[in-house]
Amino acid sequence: MPFAFAKKYSNADIGYGFANPESYFPISITGILDKSENSSETNGLLQNYPNTFNPSTTINYSIPIKSYVKLIIYDILGNKISTLIDEHQNTGKYMVKFNAQNMARGIYFYKLDTRKHFLIKNIILLH
Repeated sequence: MPFAFAKKYSNADIGYGFANPESYFPISITGILDKSENSSETNGLLQNYPNTFNPSTTINYSIPIKSYVKLIIYDILGNKISTLIDEHQNTGKYMVKFNAQNMARGIYFYKLDTRKHFLIKNIILLH
């Protein structure tokens, strides 16, 4: 049976940002939700590739219905860094190349927003 790791916090973990390895414990996955019936109603945002990247990466996403779409890059603090897409788009699959040549290395996030739904993924930039 597949399993995942969940985090069990104790009072000693508060304020330190890390925990002892002994505080992790396995949990069982009891089922997977099949979203194939509703897949036409939700957006799709794939993990960028390559990730970790230097200095450019590709972001793929899909739009199930004609929508106003925003694809925005944020830094780790939540500051908007760049707006890649800000327009109405028809139903379909899209690919965006993102060049981060002038950005500092670190962890960033990209958000696909269609006003009805939004999805967020992380990216790691190395120089």
